[in-house]
Amino acid sequence: MKDRVLIISNMYPSRAKPYSGVFVKNQYYHLLDKMKGGVEIYYMERSFTNKAGSLVKYVLFFLGFCKFFFKKYTVVHVHYFGPHYFLALAYKLFHWKCRIIITFHGGDETRLDNLLYRWLASYSDTAIYVGSGQKVYVSSLKKYNVCIKRLPAGIDQAVFFHQGLREKKYDFIFVGSFYKVKGFDIFVKAVKKFNPGDVKICIVGSGPLEQQLKEELCGHSFDLFKDVSQERISYLLNKSKWLVFPSRGDSFGLAVSEALYCGTPVIASGILGVKDQVDIGKNSLLVSDLNSVNLFFYMRKAMLMPAHEYEKYKRSCIFSERTYSLDNVCRELINIYKAS
Repeated sequence: MKDRVLIISNMYPSRAKPYSGVFVKNQYYHLLDKMKGGVEIYYMERSFTNKAGSLVKYVLFFLGFCKFFFKKYTVVHVHYFGPHYFLALAYKLFHWKCRIIITFHGGDETRLDNLLYRWLASYSDTAIYVGSGQKVYVSSLKKYNVCIKRLPAGIDQAVFFHQGLREKKYDFIFVGSFYKVKGFDIFVKAVKKFNPGDVKICIVGSGPLEQQLKEELCGHSFDLFKDVSQERISYLLNKSKWLVFPSRGDSFGLAVSEALYCGTPVIASGILGVKDQVDIGKNSLLVSDLNSVNLFFYMRKAMLMPAHEYEKYKRSCIFSERTYSLDNVCRELINIYKAS
C-alpha cells in the first residue's frame, strides 16, 4: 500500500495568531507537493481563549476527528505532545498497523519528566525533537524502543533569502509572540535604555505584552506589524541590520534561521536551540547572562560595530550552512515515514 500520512496538530496559524504553528503549515504544503497528495492534515487553529473556551474547542476538535477512523493511514504524525495525541492512540486501536510519530516542539518535551506522560509517549514509534536542548528528555523514550530523531521545522528558501537590498531601514527587528518566554519583556526594557531617536526598531508579532510595549516605549519610535505574511517578514528581515532574539526557552527558534537565510546577523540568548544554528562571533552575538542590561550592552555593541566588520557578519550569514532548509527537512521526514 502506498504510504498515506495523517498529520495532527493542535497549533495552526489563525487570524488571531498568524505565526503560531506556521511551520506545521509550511511542512504540510511542502510534503503535499513531494508526496503527490499522500498526506492529509487535521488541525486546530490557535486563538486567544479562556479555560472554558479551550475546553469547548478541544471537545469539538475531538468530535471532528471521528471521520478519520474510516480512512486508512500508514503513519499518523502528531505535532506537539498535547491532548490531541490521544486521537493518534485512539486511531491506532482501530488500525493497529499504523505507526505514530511525535514531533516535540518548544516546552512540551518537559512533560516526559512525568511517568504517565512518558508511558503514553512510549506507544509512539518515532519521537522527533527540534533542538538539542530537548535531547535529554526525548532520549528517555529509547528504553521503550522508540526511535529518536532530531529534525528542525525547516526554513522555506523560496521565501527567506538574501534580497540584496542596499538600504537598511531598521537597526533592530524582533519577530515573535509577545510573551515572557520569548524574552519580549527583556527586549522592551533594553530598547527603553536607548535615547529616543537613537535607534530604529521594527517589531513583528502580537500577544499579551503589547500593552507593556506601548507603555514602556512611549516616546520611542518603532514600527509595529501584527498580521503580516511570511514574505513580508522576509522583506522586513532584509531591511534590518540585526535580529534580536532574547528567548528564555525556545527549543529551536525559527526566527534565527530565517534571519540568517536573509543575511541578517543575530543578537540572541545563549540557549541550546540558538547555538544549534549560529556561528558565534561570525554571524551572531550571544548574550550568555540574559537580562535587559546585558542585552542593551550587546545591542549598543552592534550599533558601534565598524561597517567593514558588520559586512563580515552579514556575508557569514549569506554563506552559512543550509541544512535547515524546508526541502531538506521534508526529504528526511519522508524517509522517516517510509521507515516507520
